[in-house]
Amino acid sequence: MTRTTFPVCPDGEQFLEMMSMALELTDELSRSLAAAARKSQRIFRLPAEISARKHEVLQALALDAGLSDDDMAAFAAMHTALARKHGAERAENFNSTQGVVGAAP
Repeated sequence: MTRTTFPVCPDGEQFLEMMSMALELTDELSRSLAAAARKSQRIFRLPAEISARKHEVLQALALDAGLSDDDMAAFAAMHTALARKHGAERAENFNSTQGVVGAAP
């Protein structure tokens, strides 16, 4: 029995990178293409390592047809604030474990 082999298809990210290179897109246009591709996907996979609670919350948001664009803007603003807070905490933790550049020993 002979098997037909097919070329391995690149994943979505690889495909977009190849497409951007073939079309000689600028970095800005490549980012715009990637953003448009993400927005066009109606299915996305959550990483296996996320907590069950995070999965439940994200699924509830995705399935709640009653949420308006204003509601989603409020969630986006909360996420931005939390990400900013976590980024500042990570930077603070890094500085406390690595020492601040120029600080006396």
